[in-house]
Amino acid sequence: MNGAIDFHDRRHQRPQPIRIRNAGDFEGKPVPDREWLVPSILIRRGITLMNGAGGVGKSLLCLQLQVAAALGMPWLGIPLANPMSSFGFYCEDDEDEIHRRLYDCCRHYGCSMADLGDRVRFASRVGESNELMTFFGRGDKGTRTALLGQIEEEVRMWGDQIVIIDTVADAFLGNENIRPQVRAFVTAIRRLALINNGGVIMTAHPSRAGLADGSGLSGSTGWEGSVRNRIYFTRPKSPDRDIDGEDEPSDDRLLKTMKSNYGPAGEKMRLRWKEGVFIRTDLAGGGSFFDQLTDLRKLLEAAEYLVNRGATLAADPNARTSLVVLARNLPSCKHMSWKGALDAQERLLDEGRLVIIELGPPSRRRKLIRPAHCRYPGEGEGGETG
Repeated sequence: MNGAIDFHDRRHQRPQPIRIRNAGDFEGKPVPDREWLVPSILIRRGITLMNGAGGVGKSLLCLQLQVAAALGMPWLGIPLANPMSSFGFYCEDDEDEIHRRLYDCCRHYGCSMADLGDRVRFASRVGESNELMTFFGRGDKGTRTALLGQIEEEVRMWGDQIVIIDTVADAFLGNENIRPQVRAFVTAIRRLALINNGGVIMTAHPSRAGLADGSGLSGSTGWEGSVRNRIYFTRPKSPDRDIDGEDEPSDDRLLKTMKSNYGPAGEKMRLRWKEGVFIRTDLAGGGSFFDQLTDLRKLLEAAEYLVNRGATLAADPNARTSLVVLARNLPSCKHMSWKGALDAQERLLDEGRLVIIELGPPSRRRKLIRPAHCRYPGEGEGGETG
């Protein structure tokens, strides 16, 4: 692609005819569903702005979303669509740091790096020139850069549906207080959401005023006016203050919906940083989402341990040799209730990480359960997966 393209200079272009529709044209037609990539957070063909102070964990939260999307698993307890590929443009974290965080995310979701494959891709841009659009003077005439063109081609080629721009401060070389420049930049970035009917999350730092008034905003109100959703990732106010009047350090976080064009604003999610990832602490029933994922991983590890040591696990959970019964005798699973272990087993079956097979001669066929990557002795010699 060519490098610099005049983005707003349309003085010599003929305007396209306006497409006029009548309300009556929709009579009898089904009302289209509103499509979310991340329900209440990121809508298809739109941009979500995530504000948050430096060091609060915006980049990690976005990387965690990339991993969840690749697996088709919930993110912060929010169910996602089918597995999606994503691209992250990270300007503040080097490759080693991203590697460490990916390791923690994989451990959290009970997967390997190989399970993610090429559905999680990123560019670490620390120390690079990362502007995606430049401006001159105080005018609103913006110029797209060759780097933005490269990202568009990358997204198009790999079919990425989620794009992360982290952060606006690195990508936008305009004046954040000049509304036309802000709108021009957001319009240019939105093209990344249109390529594959996907969506974009941009991260940004609040101003001092935005931190003080709790809005998380910075610069022109054009930022909020130009995006469909805006969320604020912050630390909750603490009743405990140090001698300087500052909040005591905490691993707790709040993710607040500040603006939603298609849903209620003001919703809050309570999170906590734990073992390298953020987990929900406000989910009802059965402990946090992190605890549920931990139980999945531990039950799967228990199944592998038992099968590798010669146990045959009955598919009937009520049998005395079932996975649910035998796993709860192991130290790693003693904390699980019978129902909790059964729920974890059913979810692992739904995800294909556990499978049910039939084994034995025709007169004595038995239904057994095992991890998808393990095999029983003699399987394949009369034992077929069911």
